Amino acid sequence: MTFLPIAARELRVASRKRSTFWVRVVAAIVAVVIGAAFMVLAVFSFGAFGSGLGRGLFATLTWMSLAAVLSAGLFFTSDCLSEEKREGTIGFLFLTDLKGFDVVLGKMAATSLRGFYAFIAIFPILAVTLLMGGVTGGQFWKAVLALINALFLSLTAGLFVSAFSRDSQKALGVTFVVMVLLSGAGPLVDWGISEWRGLPFQAMISLMSPVYVFAIASTWTPAPFWTGLAVNQIVGWGCWDLRRCCCRAPGRKKRRVRT
Repeated sequence: MTFLPIAARELRVASRKRSTFWVRVVAAIVAVVIGAAFMVLAVFSFGAFGSGLGRGLFATLTWMSLAAVLSAGLFFTSDCLSEEKREGTIGFLFLTDLKGFDVVLGKMAATSLRGFYAFIAIFPILAVTLLMGGVTGGQFWKAVLALINALFLSLTAGLFVSAFSRDSQKALGVTFVVMVLLSGAGPLVDWGISEWRGLPFQAMISLMSPVYVFAIASTWTPAPFWTGLAVNQIVGWGCWDLRRCCCRAPGRKKRRVRT
């Protein structure tokens, strides 16, 4: 049997879509235009801004990338399982030896590659900031890990919502709400607690937020980056339990064997 046959099927389908090509092209063009603008500014300013241009380009590209990866789940995974339910094809998947794990992991593998390739398209321009100065190697790689982490969390959130939904618009809306709450609720709650107690801000629930993990990736002060990254991964991998609750053949029941 082919390893991850769902992923192989989804990749063949995605290869025929124009969006698979244009997402990478548009991402690269936007990164090149922004990078060229900063380079032109560096040339005509005669070094007046110093390393500030490198930091500015790095911040611009990474924050734009964060907005893009957080929305990946809305467009790539929020409707991948619900579409199978609407078309009535999810039952056919289980006529073979496929299990819920195969379906979820296959869908995830196929959809994540499309988003990851778009991120790779801007990686060379992002790496130029190391040569421009103002960005250390540690800040650069922490920011890259935080972006990949946010992409993973967004895709798994979309899969989680899609497993419980049948309507594409509702799945899109619920995924958006889930990502907003996951990104902003934790920092707001921790900020409210710190204001109420009159104490400095202390990250607790904020560790579940991919935006907070990204924000502290480039800070010079000590921050719980690795702890937040681990908490985010636990939340993301916890969504894989949906294979037991929704990724099963409709109407399939275990039959008792009489002895």
